[in-house]
Amino acid sequence: MNVLLSSFVHWFNAEAAYAAAVGEVLRADGHRVWVLTRRGTYNGAALRARGLETLNDFPLWERDPRRVWRGIRDLAAFQARERIDVVDVFRAHETAWHLLAARGSARPRARVLRTRGSAQPLRGHWLNRKLYGQWCDGLIASSQGVRQEMLRTLRLPPEAVRTIYYPVDLPPVLPAERREAER
Repeated sequence: MNVLLSSFVHWFNAEAAYAAAVGEVLRADGHRVWVLTRRGTYNGAALRARGLETLNDFPLWERDPRRVWRGIRDLAAFQARERIDVVDVFRAHETAWHLLAARGSARPRARVLRTRGSAQPLRGHWLNRKLYGQWCDGLIASSQGVRQEMLRTLRLPPEAVRTIYYPVDLPPVLPAERREAER
């Protein structure tokens, strides 16, 4: 599977560490993983130090809307060219960009997941209910507390949000053949 993780932050904070851990687990499991981050950031350096492939060529945080649209178009072209299957977005600010890019790719579009780990209150306005409840293909919470807040605030059914805890100590990842033999 080809996976694009969106960790578009300056610092290597909790969200960035969660995205890095997900990327490491997916890569160790044999998936191709790219992590979208900002150019020249500590986050990008930390991701590369972990051996993750980073992307920072998309002008998504620009003041000029034409450059942002160009960035979304280029992101859609990247998704089509690399045959991205899943995009996992770790920050709310980038969710709309990835939804637009996924819908703009020429192949069967990538599934867009939104992982929420923030303890900040979630706003239950109509746009968030659309983004999370209808337009995203899946929702992930980093804890039961975050999951419960998403369900309550966005008025979602219990099956709409899955919890994937941040791995404090990553368990060893078994090669696919050995995993199959152990089942």
